Amino acid sequence: MGTNPQAPFQPTIPTDEAVGQIDTAPAISVEDMLVFLTQHASTNSAIYDLIYEKVDETRFLQLIARAEQVKNSIRPANQSAGAWRTRQNVLRGKIFEQIVGLFLRASKPFQAYNRIISPTNELDWLVVFGPLQNTVPSFREWGPHFICECKFSQQNVKSDWVGKLATLLKTHNAKVALLVAHKVLKGSNGQARQAQQLTYDLCLLGVFVLSISFEDLSTCVNSNQNFLHMLNVRYSELTTRANRLKLLLN
Repeated sequence: MGTNPQAPFQPTIPTDEAVGQIDTAPAISVEDMLVFLTQHASTNSAIYDLIYEKVDETRFLQLIARAEQVKNSIRPANQSAGAWRTRQNVLRGKIFEQIVGLFLRASKPFQAYNRIISPTNELDWLVVFGPLQNTVPSFREWGPHFICECKFSQQNVKSDWVGKLATLLKTHNAKVALLVAHKVLKGSNGQARQAQQLTYDLCLLGVFVLSISFEDLSTCVNSNQNFLHMLNVRYSELTTRANRLKLLLN
């Protein structure tokens, strides 16, 4: 069958009904979203509450009880005391990671991934920002992702921990690390003071190690403190070297 090469192309013209089905709504920018939040949430606390779901207290307490159960468990007869102590620490460390994960996953700006393995390291948590990153002022300076490391140790945070974490940030092209430990990173002398001073020095290089303690996490659960607001405050305290408690209470 022959065709007519002279016949002009006839485009398909959509009907009026089809045109009516086309989504012509303009895209909503981040700035528009922030304006909406400001107009429809009367206080900063209300905005923070919109982007953070309170951690389930029952689950939080269950994990704490599980960690205590591991701590108080009886050593198997076929294991040495040293091997069993190491095994207990590993198990309690994993439980502590799960506790921290409750807070990361309750935070709507975050997409949190546990135990990320690279050719050189294993990250406790890799946290990637979603579209809500700009709702928290400090998060706008953090880049597309940050690292969270968990140290469930009764000791004060040591400067070599901070130094290794700074190296880890460089390796994974991140600017901010959240160091969650049994004790907060602070002190007037000794190792704790050296570690705190190192975090201040790293700020000058554009590397930020934020310190959160287990007590801080408990406060978020028991006193309705907003975890995201706490991170914003911790970042401000670190970059300004401000007094921790004064800035938190104000």
